[in-house]
Amino acid sequence: MKCTHIHGARSKSCFKFIVSGDHPPNVNTDAWSIKNTIRMYFPITLGHPENDFNKELKISSAKLRVNIIKTFPDNLVDEFTVDQIIRVNLYQVLSIHNATKYKRTLLDSKLIDLTRPWSESFELQKAVQSWTNDHTANMGIELAVDSQDINDLIQIEMPDHMKTELNASISGALPTLVVYAQEREILKRVKRGSSKRGDKCKRKAGETKCCRYSININFAEIGWDDWIIAPSGYKGFYCAGECPYGHKMANNFAGIKALLHLKNPAKVPSPCCVATKLKPLTILHYDHEGKYRFTEYEDMIVTQCKCG
Repeated sequence: MKCTHIHGARSKSCFKFIVSGDHPPNVNTDAWSIKNTIRMYFPITLGHPENDFNKELKISSAKLRVNIIKTFPDNLVDEFTVDQIIRVNLYQVLSIHNATKYKRTLLDSKLIDLTRPWSESFELQKAVQSWTNDHTANMGIELAVDSQDINDLIQIEMPDHMKTELNASISGALPTLVVYAQEREILKRVKRGSSKRGDKCKRKAGETKCCRYSININFAEIGWDDWIIAPSGYKGFYCAGECPYGHKMANNFAGIKALLHLKNPAKVPSPCCVATKLKPLTILHYDHEGKYRFTEYEDMIVTQCKCG
């Protein structure tokens, strides 16, 4: 469901999703049904533009809005709880083997007052971005408290999976996911990020000491064009040059090594000019099922060279 559109220098689109009454399609009912937590599944339909390989969909914000219709403070058994306030944790479910064996990661946490009904928002931008990149990664989310069954403490409106349509008054109280997203160009972002001067040198300048030099990397030349869609290449960098004592020492040991080399070159080699800082490159490629996927590959672009 589309919601209010934000206009501006960087236009963002808003999308609203109502919690589903079903479980994720790649999880069976028995494995999905679990005590002690409240699990939710939102069938996210967002994806990267298929007609423009140079663009990706960036999730800037994703808020889960939950309305608590009843609280049960008398059921609270945690002796360390103060003034009937509990901490409710929101988790992203990463994988489910069965009802007792699954993996999850913490996304957000809120302090909730059990003396009154409440409405709260939780942040799950990272989860929605991962679901946008790969729809099969959407295993749902869950609310839980550390000390006891959250269902003994709060009640929220959830859809009846037997109903095919939701009453408008009921759907307004259901957990809702509001997402803000915008398309952005991949190649422009990579090019802009790679244009920082830093310690970049030019071979023609005659520099002999350790320095960072630019190089145009073409994926076709190294045989990677059979699985990489975009970009076709990028401006990378490499490190080269001599490492005399005192020049770009990466650490104290590099300085000691340079001094030892100065005194006895035959016994101790000189420090080497190496990459000490790198940054990732976002690549659009085919996965093992032949589907499009964006992946941020670490350590693809050298940003700093030193002697080590």
